[in-house]
Amino acid sequence: MRKLVLAGIVIATLCALALGALAIARRVVPPVGDDVIIIKGGSLTVECPSNQDKACLGVADAATGKYTHTKPNAHITQIVVKDDTGKQLYSKSFTSGHQPSIEVTYK
Repeated sequence: MRKLVLAGIVIATLCALALGALAIARRVVPPVGDDVIIIKGGSLTVECPSNQDKACLGVADAATGKYTHTKPNAHITQIVVKDDTGKQLYSKSFTSGHQPSIEVTYK
């Protein structure tokens, strides 16, 4: 009877380890270089990508009220605009020599 209980514990442990390994293998990890910052309307929420710290917008300058990103050579490479259903409304790629300016009107 004791061997049966030990065999059950071993099988349960192996199943738990297999489920843990499966969860790690199937997790969604954003590819390196896809630092997507999402700006949502409504309450105007800015979401930093999960592979960056929570201050992905950089540091606010109290004198100017502007945020400066800490990566001096980083450039906007693509802008995608989607509606609330996820349908893509606009998509455009950019080069470092022609950086876009984005204006958001919020009421």
